[in-house]
Amino acid sequence: MYNKLIDKFKSEKLDFPKATAKSDGAYFVQAMVLCNALWYVTNHHTTINDAARRKKKLSPIPPPFEEYDGFNDMKRKKLKALQLSSLELNSHAQALYSLLMKPIINCSPSWKNAGTEIQQLADCLLSYRDYLTEQKQTAQSNQNLEHPVRTIEKDATIEHRMHNPFGVKAKYAMLDLALKEASGPSPVIFDEFIHIEKPFSTNDERYRYFQHLQLSVPIDIIRFSPGGSTISTTCILQVEENRTQDEILTQGAQFLQRVRSQLKEFHTRIQRRLFKEKLKNVASVLPAVADLLYKELTLDASVAAHPITQDRLRLIFLGQTGLIPDLRSLNPGRPSGTFDVFFEALSGIVENVTVADERPICLNLFPSMT
Repeated sequence: MYNKLIDKFKSEKLDFPKATAKSDGAYFVQAMVLCNALWYVTNHHTTINDAARRKKKLSPIPPPFEEYDGFNDMKRKKLKALQLSSLELNSHAQALYSLLMKPIINCSPSWKNAGTEIQQLADCLLSYRDYLTEQKQTAQSNQNLEHPVRTIEKDATIEHRMHNPFGVKAKYAMLDLALKEASGPSPVIFDEFIHIEKPFSTNDERYRYFQHLQLSVPIDIIRFSPGGSTISTTCILQVEENRTQDEILTQGAQFLQRVRSQLKEFHTRIQRRLFKEKLKNVASVLPAVADLLYKELTLDASVAAHPITQDRLRLIFLGQTGLIPDLRSLNPGRPSGTFDVFFEALSGIVENVTVADERPICLNLFPSMT
């Protein structure tokens, strides 16, 4: 890279006066300023340019420096690729700005043009530094939320598609058959390994498939993405034809609640930490504690305050394990089968707990869960 920079300086006639050639020339190229800045981002041109296409505030790698990409072959060296750091980017950018303060920058048209290129490179590094800082702050803020960053209520979408009167296209035949075979009003969770002949190889194939999706029956489509790089979950339900707008909205909301248990949400770190802290605080069967425990275990506290439910919780805490299945059946809003393994483990723990005497006791029903 150093030799390539020297050739660039010679071809663009970026000469130094003899009196300052050793000092300024070495500072520009050799003394870890321009060369070192380009070396630091040599394996990250694509990353920076892709981010610049998505964010207007970001600047891409300047075209005069695009040829300095991929000089540090980490695979050949059998080393792990280094991630960009906001502190390092800032350090290199500030060093580049120091070059612009040199008197030689304004001594000729060729040097003025070189100064513009160096400034563009420094601006690129600073913009990506700000981007990394913003991303870090957003991630830290999201991790401290007491609810998922993307929730089903706010981020799930539903749309209606009419049936195709001219027949179903071949690529939709397997999905159409699966929807017809679904028992009653059961939704179909789209799976590209089941409902199409060959899984999607690119995102544009996936987009075009759903963009033109029409089956032999009218359908509602629910989509939800929990965030990150996770592919959206797509639920499809056969619906009646000739519905009014009010019926479409009402039935769409009912459909969303029906498939809620099959839509994944990503919980934050603070959610998991708070849940563990709440379990440690279970020391007596108070109504508030019982409601909280029931809500955390079953995802639905709608019937926890009912007197019958309260009595069953009290008996379970005293060691009557046979009531745990009965408690589960009292909660129709709980996703079926989702927490069966947990409840079986809970049953085994409670079964091993015995009451030593009639004195007030404090049972540690839940060991720490990691």
